[in-house]
Amino acid sequence: MAATNNHVVLGAIDVGTNSVKLELARPLPNGSFETLHDERDPVRPGEGVFKTGWIDKDVAERLLSTLRRYGALCRRFHARVRAVATSAVREAKNRDEIIRRARAEAGLNLEVVSGREEARLICLGVLHGRPAHSRALCVDIGGGSTEVASAIGPRPINLWSISLGAVRLTELFDSSGKVSARQLARMREYTAEVVGHRLPKRPGRFPKHALGSSGTIKAVIAFAAPEGTAPSRPDVWASRENPCGSGGRRRRKTGTDAGGRIGRSWPGRRHFPCNQQFPPRRNLVRDAE
Repeated sequence: MAATNNHVVLGAIDVGTNSVKLELARPLPNGSFETLHDERDPVRPGEGVFKTGWIDKDVAERLLSTLRRYGALCRRFHARVRAVATSAVREAKNRDEIIRRARAEAGLNLEVVSGREEARLICLGVLHGRPAHSRALCVDIGGGSTEVASAIGPRPINLWSISLGAVRLTELFDSSGKVSARQLARMREYTAEVVGHRLPKRPGRFPKHALGSSGTIKAVIAFAAPEGTAPSRPDVWASRENPCGSGGRRRRKTGTDAGGRIGRSWPGRRHFPCNQQFPPRRNLVRDAE
């Protein structure tokens, strides 16, 4: 159902490394949102970017086809739209061409946000509605980067963006198949070095629990939790130390699907930091107001 003139509709488009997402929502008087439409398309905009530095022609066509459809939906709902692109487009040498085509073909002003702005938007989405004086740490492990934010209430205090993600590690270490112990050790050494350079050694007063968002963190929980249960801190730590350890289903046990392939989110477990709590998925709708 399209919007009427009496209702404001906000649209958010997120061009990530693994997928592209659309959410259309109507703000309600109580500060919450009524979702009118949402989609997620596994376009994989970051495919090959972290090896070649370019968004391949076929990948660009997949991305633009999706954006054209999203643009048409936003116009149908008469939505006020904010469209953002993160790590993959941010690092692509042909990003200006992608931005130009998004405007010309989809009618969308695609904004390439910095890592810090990405962390801020994640924080706003995850912490919306939190008590004003509660302390929180938000962690989002994406395909190309990991964003970390500390906050008081819904307000970000410190923002960090780290060039680590599931797709980036998979491509840099060619780990889409079986991973040897030596290769895993190299990946952990690399991630520890990158995190050590980006995060402060004395981060200050952090809460005991972090709030996690993104598909990778959900995958960690699926791997770590015994069948039908919520994972404890030891479960998560054991999953990190023993990626092929015990669990319920085959994917939880081995990190593979029925064909023996490792999922793209699996490498993100190598820098998963701590016990997590999981809010609803993040969105950019609030910042589009």
